[in-house]
Amino acid sequence: MANNFFKFKQFTIHQERCAMKVGTDGVLIAAWANFDNARTILDVGCGTGLISIIAAQRNPYARITGVDIDSDAVEQAAQNAYDTEWRERIEIINSDFCLFDNVRYDVIVSNPPYFTEQIKSPDKSRSIARSCDTLDYKRLIEKSAEILNESGRLSIILPYNYYEEVIEHGINNKLYPERVAKVYPLPDSNVKRVMVELSRDQKDTVYEDIVIEKSRHNYSDEYIKLTKDFYLKM
Repeated sequence: MANNFFKFKQFTIHQERCAMKVGTDGVLIAAWANFDNARTILDVGCGTGLISIIAAQRNPYARITGVDIDSDAVEQAAQNAYDTEWRERIEIINSDFCLFDNVRYDVIVSNPPYFTEQIKSPDKSRSIARSCDTLDYKRLIEKSAEILNESGRLSIILPYNYYEEVIEHGINNKLYPERVAKVYPLPDSNVKRVMVELSRDQKDTVYEDIVIEKSRHNYSDEYIKLTKDFYLKM
């Protein structure tokens, strides 16, 4: 059973009311996404509020909005955000991202759902959080294309088998790959995740590889560099 809280260097995430707990994916995308010069940041499917809070830590000027359809998660994320020094710049709302209108953001970031199996978890809230029934990659990209500012960016983390489909759908919506990072659990393992940054600029894509561990519990230099400002033991 996951702990009811996860302590970081500058904040603590309580998670007993959230379907999806703190995990490597959320920390990775929050640490990797480009928040430079952003004044408005939207965290889609904010869950515990982890990404919203890290965004506030990394960018001292931006206003961050976290949105989730799960009311329990929203209440807990709002409390997590309130307990930080960045509380005045973080708003957590209970809403359907697909209904957003008349708003614009400099950065949209998401650790989105990715399970599409017909058999879902017996825990309804966990099933909703992890399945594509409520928000799939295509809808995330389509809606982001509608509400991103002209120079805006969408950053997401996803299983590698979705990579080509996401790139294709981004291009179809005039959002082009600006940065791509393949994520490997170990040096000799297959790529497990990929992080993609999409923008309206058509320019050469910057590619990188990130290995999480050199061996079990022995973190790589690039992973430590990326996450050392957040994890307690880095």
